[in-house]
Amino acid sequence: MTKQLYPRLGMRQMSDNDILFDASRRQDVFAMMKARGYQAKSLEVGSHDVYQKPPVYNFEMHTRLFGEEHDPALHAYYRDAERLLLPDGVSQFGRRLSDDEFYIYMTAHAFKHFSGGGTGLRALTDTYVYLAKRGDALDFAHVERALELLGAAEFERGCRALAQKLLAQPEAVFEAELTRGEAELLSFLWSSGTYGRMETSVTRKLEKLTDGGQITRGAKVKYVLRRVFPDRKFYDQFSPFCRKHPWGIPFYWAFRLVRGVALRGGRIAGELRAVRGAGGPKKDHPHQSVHEEDLR
Repeated sequence: MTKQLYPRLGMRQMSDNDILFDASRRQDVFAMMKARGYQAKSLEVGSHDVYQKPPVYNFEMHTRLFGEEHDPALHAYYRDAERLLLPDGVSQFGRRLSDDEFYIYMTAHAFKHFSGGGTGLRALTDTYVYLAKRGDALDFAHVERALELLGAAEFERGCRALAQKLLAQPEAVFEAELTRGEAELLSFLWSSGTYGRMETSVTRKLEKLTDGGQITRGAKVKYVLRRVFPDRKFYDQFSPFCRKHPWGIPFYWAFRLVRGVALRGGRIAGELRAVRGAGGPKKDHPHQSVHEEDLR
């Protein structure tokens, strides 16, 4: 299953190409991509393998749409993604999502980023373009039931309302009347960059450690310790070596710390600033964008 609908809809070009494949064929995919000149940048780490080839080709080969590291509702809905797929009408093995399920997944993916470090204005443009091309054919009763299960219904309604008000009639943008909730959502999206901000990601993780209560010094210490010494699930997902050889975990602690300081020293310093400042008055630090890989 690829993002094949995007070109047909005239949407933005992807920075990468995502393909869902059978995890049992991982070695076959590796051999195929290697034979075509691609270099594996990441293998058996998280929910996808990354292949790149100069000058610009970037493929993310997914074994699942959402992993155990993501929200439980998202993981549960997409654990058996095959039940959602239809023949693509192009090849014997190609599969695609129905229009309804594609919109649900597109929204769920944006919601995943929104609930973490945040997501940017492209959530609105994606929503607007898809609904302009496919909206009349969608079964919104089914879409809304699914999004309620995923906890993303309110987010979708907000994005849909904003997209219609701001993009349906560009010449009337400044005349659009936004509700307070819509204005807050627009402000958040506007300030979140592409993948969100480090400050937002850290604050939301700290809030989970305190069950949504006041962020304490103890929660911050717990957060830092978890980042330095992750639990076993982390290694099962992100370290193939430690997954096969648990005895190597203490050595990996040191390796990960040295590698992080050497390659991502600035991002680590930014994360520590975000931890220190969480729960207090906002300070005028340069905003750092954040992606899932930055928090491994």
